Formats: sequence, structure tokens, C-alpha cells
Amino acid sequence: MASRSRWALVALVVVTFALLLVISRAYGGATPPPRAPLDVEWRVPVGCGFSGFFTEVALGFVPALLDGDRFADDGLRVVLLCGQCSEGFLRTALEPRAAAAIRRAWADEATRAASLTARSVVIEHGDPCGMRRWSTKSRPRWVISRTMSEGDPTAEAVRCLRGADEVWVPTAWHVEAYAAAGVERRRLLAVPEPVDVDFFAPDSDAKRGAPFVFFSNFKWEARKGWDVLLEAYWSAFTKSDGVRLLLKTYLPSWEAGPPDLNLHVEAFARQLGKRRGDLAAVELHVDESTSRGALAEMYRGADAFVLPTRGEGWGLPIAEAMASGLPVIATNFSGPTAFLTDDNSYPLRVARRLPGGQAEPSVADVAQAMKRVREKPAEARRKGERARADMAAKFSSHVVAAAARARLEQIRRELEAGGASPPGQTASAAGERDELRRRRLLTDKRFLIPGRKKFSGR
Repeated sequence: MASRSRWALVALVVVTFALLLVISRAYGGATPPPRAPLDVEWRVPVGCGFSGFFTEVALGFVPALLDGDRFADDGLRVVLLCGQCSEGFLRTALEPRAAAAIRRAWADEATRAASLTARSVVIEHGDPCGMRRWSTKSRPRWVISRTMSEGDPTAEAVRCLRGADEVWVPTAWHVEAYAAAGVERRRLLAVPEPVDVDFFAPDSDAKRGAPFVFFSNFKWEARKGWDVLLEAYWSAFTKSDGVRLLLKTYLPSWEAGPPDLNLHVEAFARQLGKRRGDLAAVELHVDESTSRGALAEMYRGADAFVLPTRGEGWGLPIAEAMASGLPVIATNFSGPTAFLTDDNSYPLRVARRLPGGQAEPSVADVAQAMKRVREKPAEARRKGERARADMAAKFSSHVVAAAARARLEQIRRELEAGGASPPGQTASAAGERDELRRRRLLTDKRFLIPGRKKFSGR
């Protein structure tokens, strides 16, 4: 018995040694080398603040991509190029997690070495014609354009996108729009915008009693449909109906008219043949720099959110309202088609197509939806709850960041294996002809801008 046990032990040792020998030979007699670190350089050409691009990247993607509790520290490093945030802004205007992520990831584009960029995967955010251009020698290992449109992509934007290896757009609607405009479908990938469902969350104690508050959050420009909203609201309700429309807004520099938006509202009422003082209440909160905390409280203090927009790249305020559990009334067109459904909102059908590929709902449909939300609170509450659940399941910061990171990891593996390929084409299918064509485009003098342009952060 003892003899058999000794022979079994000897056999186990021999088998183990043989396995170790096989593994050692497979790796050339050494342990596998650690993977080389790879920088993902995400350039957002805006200053530090609460613009849509800054919110999407610096407050959305970057903190989630750097979350060590969810993603292993495997050498995939995020570098954020944007206007520098003051320490006071980071301490007082942001939640600690976002501030810490920005401190960790931010780099000064003006002093970042070109050699570091050349070894990086680069994401150029915003207008594709504002992308940096490089010579073949200094070009990054892979260039992604993160772009979007509120209507038809312009011919100039399509031309400029030739300088990118792949194009990230926020929705399937944009994939179709850019493909129809001439961008190769295989280079297009739908990557949604993240919404912070932990920060924008419902609070049952925040709203108490009358009046019924409709809330909207937008910059005061024609595209946002403020005229459709005011006309619909005033046609649906009277001064004695116990309702209030709260508009968190500001006048952007490119819009004409007096800086006091109350004058715009009064002029529009006169245009409709009425006096503002005789109409249902409209309250303006005019402040471009409203803190995120104050904005979250506005969502929580409202009964419904409404935005009859004529076109959105994504529709971040709509998504934030849904995350906050509000019943949402919004145009079912462009960016919001990614998340509006009959179960989770009140999607407004397109009544009229506009030049440039935008569209608008009818005043009658908006008014009808607003009255329905007011008159059917149980239905509205169910839609708000479903909206919150959908945002958490499909568009939370961690869900969207995981999808983005998966694509970045795929690019990294392909680069390590000899060369990456667009998202709609496997590496093995990326032929030499496509690579030669791409390099010809990248060295075309029409698309090269000599030197490195210093970014002002404004």
C-alpha cells in the first residue's frame, strides 16, 4: 500500500514537471512579459465648466474609465486634454470622485510631448474639422473621432473625418446619418453618452404639492424649440390652472436680442396676441454656471420634464431628467431616439422636417402631452420609474464606459498583434489595399496642418 502511494507521488511529480517544461518552452523559457502600457489621449477642446462636451467626457467617461473597483489597472491609461480646472472649481463645484479623476487624468496639451501622442490611441472630441493633423511619422497609433450632429452631417465634416481611423457617434440614428452622408459604415461605431444615475436620482421628499412644475433645461436658441414649448404650454393651461413652467436657460453669444430673456418671453407672448401677465406662469432661471448640485435639485423638484427640440446630438438634459425619475416629453428625433420609448416617456412624433436635416413636433402634440402628464399622474409616475430603470440598465456611466473600454481593449490587442482595424472589420480582414489607401489619405496635403497648434482651453 505504501509502495503504491510512493509510486503515485512520483508519477504526479513527473507529470507536473512535464507540464512546467511545456509551458516554459511555449514562452521561450521565461514568464510571459507584462503588457506595455497604452495611453488613451482624449482631447476635448473646451474650457473647464459645465458644457455638454466637458460633462460628457470629464464628468462621465473619465471617472468611470478610471474606476479601479470596476476596471483592473492593466496599463490602459486615460489622459484628458482640455482647459485646466482651477482647484477651487474642483473642490467646490464637483463631487469628490469626479474631481479626483480629473486631477489624475488631466495633462497640458501645450507641453505634452509629441512623442507621447505618437505612442497613444487618440480620441478627438467634437468638430472633426478641429481635429489635430499629423505627418505619417508623428501620427498616433490609432485616431478616433468622437462626433455628432443635430441634423444632417455637413459635407465638410465628412471630408474631415477621413483623417480618423474610426468614428464614434452617440446613437444608431447617427450611424445611419453619417453613412448616408458618405462615411464608410465599417468605420462607424455607436457609443452612447453616459449619464450619472447616482448623482441624478429621484428624491420623493423634494417635491411637495402645488403648483405642478414643468421643467426644461436648454440654452436659448431656435434649435431647442423654446417657441414651440411656450406656445404649447400657454395653449394647454391658463393662469388659474396651478401650473408653472421653470426654464433653466441662458442666452448663448451667437443668439441675437436683448440679454434679458424675460424680454424675449414677453415679446413672444405679444406675438401670439397676448400679455405675459395674463398667461400661465413662466419662471426663468438664467445662469450658465449653475452648479451640478443645484441642477439635480431642479430635476427633483419638478413633476415633469419637457423639451420639444428640433435636433440633438444626444440630449443630455433629457437623459438626466429620465435618470431623475421624471416623466419626459421630448421630440422622438435624432439623439433622443436612442432612449425614448412609449413605455418610458412621451415621445413626440415629427410633424415637420426642416432644412439641414432637423425636425420639429407640432404645438398641438406638445400641448396634448403636457395635459396628459398633468391629468394622469399614475401613468406619468410609471413612465418615470421605467425611465429611471432604463437609464440605469443601459446608459449609466459604468455601463457605457465598459463598452468604450471593451473597444479600446480590442484596439490595443490588435495593435499588439501588428495592426488595428475599424470596428466593422476584423483585423484579419483588413487588407493591405485598405491600409495603403488610408495612409494616402492621411498624407494628403489637403488634410495636413503643419506643426502643433497650442490649445487655449477657451
